[in-house]
Formats: sequence, C-alpha cells, structure tokens
Amino acid sequence: MFYGTSKVLQIAGPDAHGSTLQQRLLNAFRVLEANRTVLYGDSTFLSEKAPDFMASITELMIQTSAFSKQLFEQIESIPEEARLFNPTIVTLAREGTELHHRISDWYDDVSLRSDVVDPFTQLALANHHAVRLFHCKNFTYYTCWQAGTIPQLNQLEIDAYVAAIAYLCDQILKTSNIPGAILLFPLRMAGAHSETEWQRDKVRNLLNRVYNSGFVVAERIQTDLSEFWQYKDEEVGVKLMLN
Repeated sequence: MFYGTSKVLQIAGPDAHGSTLQQRLLNAFRVLEANRTVLYGDSTFLSEKAPDFMASITELMIQTSAFSKQLFEQIESIPEEARLFNPTIVTLAREGTELHHRISDWYDDVSLRSDVVDPFTQLALANHHAVRLFHCKNFTYYTCWQAGTIPQLNQLEIDAYVAAIAYLCDQILKTSNIPGAILLFPLRMAGAHSETEWQRDKVRNLLNRVYNSGFVVAERIQTDLSEFWQYKDEEVGVKLMLN
C-alpha cells in the first residue's frame, strides 16, 4: 500500500490541486508517503520541486480525449452523403486545429524551459508525442474534410514521434522508478503507428520490460498490437494484389 501510494503521488506531482475531494485524498496520501519514508528509511520526492509539465500535458490529454469522443459522435450522426460542407464538420475541423495548436504550444514551452534528462519531463514529452499521434490519427478515419483544414502528420513526422517515444520510454525505464504502467499509452500509440518490423520490435521489447517489472496489463497491449499489426499487414497485402 505504501509503495502504491508513493507511485500515485509521484505521478500527481507535489503541486497537484483540484477539487476539495481530490485535495483531501492528496493530503491523506502525503501522510501515508511520510509514514512510508520513516518506516522504510526511503527517500521521497515530496522534498523535491518538480515542474508542472505532467499536470499540463495531462489536461491536454483529457481535452483531446473529450474532443475525440465528440468528433466520432457528431460525424456518425450525419449521413455520409451530407457530411461534405456540413457546418458541424467545418466546426470540428476548426476546433481540432485549435486543439492541435495548443498541443504544439505546450511542446514549444517545455522545449524552452525544461531539462530533457529529467524523467518527469521525459514522461511528459512521451505523452505529448502520443497525444499528437492520437489526435491527428482520428481525422484520418473520415474523408469529409476540406483540404488543409485539419491537423495532419506526414510519414516522416510519424516515424520521428515513434522513435522519440521509444527512446524516452527506454530512458525512463532505465534511469527512474516511474512505474512502467504509466508508459502504456505512449507505447500503445507508438505501436499503432509502427509500419516496419524494427519499429514494432522496439515497442515489443519495451512492453516486455514493463510486463517483467510487474505490470501484467502490458501483455494485453501486446496482444492488441499484434492483432492490429496482422490486420494492417493483411490490408497491405490485399492492396498489393489489387494493384
């Protein structure tokens, strides 16, 4: 229990604030963390001042998740033949682009103010890369957009984000005690955008390390990705046969 409390607080950060209930929970966790430190003679991150990059990227992740739900629900409510030039589609494109700009602004700010070797900054950057991949990918499921109106990434940019996520997650697992389970979202996004076998091998190896560190849920992510990769490879094979 003490170890788990430490991990929860570690990710929340020392300056986490929110609702009254959240603050009560955090205060209780702080008491438990203090007890854990005394009982086991361990160090604690509570005495350190950490940047709020995790809090701000987490907020962007929540906003992106909410927008994703809104995007799919609103598009699916419009008949396919009526989507082109529909005001709702235009609004979704504009709001999605605005969110994309906020994600970019976050990265620009962190790049100027942070130490990239700090594991919490590395974690925040891995989540940034993952949420950017996630956000842009959502627009590719539909063809109702006007050219140039939605966030897009080319293959070189996608490959660069996949490589960056793999590097950051590797560094976090090597040099910090941040729990591997926190890396599952970035690794899932990196895997979903991995086109080559060497990219997939990197993701597999990192997920294996997370699994071996005690987070068995990593195996579920590996299974999902293996099924997804098989589907993608079969899809490519069909296209080659048709051509």
